[in-house]
Amino acid sequence: MSLSGRAYYSKYIFPKYLKLIKRAMEMVEDKDCMKLKADCWNEAQKKEGIAHLLKNCICIDISSKYIRRASKRYPEVRAIKGSIDKMPFKDGEFGLLIDLSTIDHIADYEKVLDEYKRVLSKKGILLLVSWISLRKDKSNTRKTQYVFNFKKFNLEIENRFNIIKEGIVYERAKSVLYWFICKK
Repeated sequence: MSLSGRAYYSKYIFPKYLKLIKRAMEMVEDKDCMKLKADCWNEAQKKEGIAHLLKNCICIDISSKYIRRASKRYPEVRAIKGSIDKMPFKDGEFGLLIDLSTIDHIADYEKVLDEYKRVLSKKGILLLVSWISLRKDKSNTRKTQYVFNFKKFNLEIENRFNIIKEGIVYERAKSVLYWFICKK
């Protein structure tokens, strides 16, 4: 019996996300630093929220509906309306930034990476998860989600951050859900 998309996410993907967040948190020097999660999807849609597990965490999302739901379910989490390609935060405000496959909903990921670099503190840690194409020199779009060319995406990350660790969360035939832990 195969699991539905939601059930599969809950059973296999979400636990991997929690392990990745723990690994990223271990690399953060100031555990009391401000943290930013790039969306409110988990907090609004799933029973498995993430932001409430992190002290001093802010979520940013373009969806008023998700912000309302996340705020109702997790009142201790500050949810702000905004886009990850133009964030309303000061330079160097966050010691940890978590993006669990949010960047791949915006075509201009270079702009998003620039924003991530801007809002991260001097020794800030970025946990970034995105869909990556395994096809040579190919990128494509699935509905409202982009699948980026690995070589180009990786190069853009390396131009802005020091990649500390990386790996695969989930594999499909022609793409993978890939993760990076980076330091500014």
